[in-house]
Amino acid sequence: MPLMPWTEDLSVGVEELDADHRQLFAMVNALFDAVEGGSSGDLLAAFFDALVDYTRDHFAREEALMAACHYPGLPSHRMEHFQLAERGHQLRGQFLLGDAEPVSRDLLGLFNGWLTTHIRITDGAYIGCVGVGAAGN
Repeated sequence: MPLMPWTEDLSVGVEELDADHRQLFAMVNALFDAVEGGSSGDLLAAFFDALVDYTRDHFAREEALMAACHYPGLPSHRMEHFQLAERGHQLRGQFLLGDAEPVSRDLLGLFNGWLTTHIRITDGAYIGCVGVGAAGN
């Protein structure tokens, strides 16, 4: 059973962003499976880096759509993204200095608690703006 199952009630109605969100869930679940399976530090590092990199790319896509529609909540939304990215970089530093599994579990905990709430509440607030004229709509 996945740590974070995707459910359609998480859809923001913009296919490009929903695809990103589904991919993030899949990547968190892959990291979870790797940790639970006792994977090597090198494999955990690959999953960890891919998740952090994809998250950064997703944030850029999402913020560009918000900027294009002049979404008034962009500054605070961008700050939430920045704070998660900063925590991801801190965890990456810890990962490089020590045991991979505990830090990977910290990253999983961070995403497990943050991602669903962020999509439902913070992303949910931009639906009317971003969904207008976005790719896939």
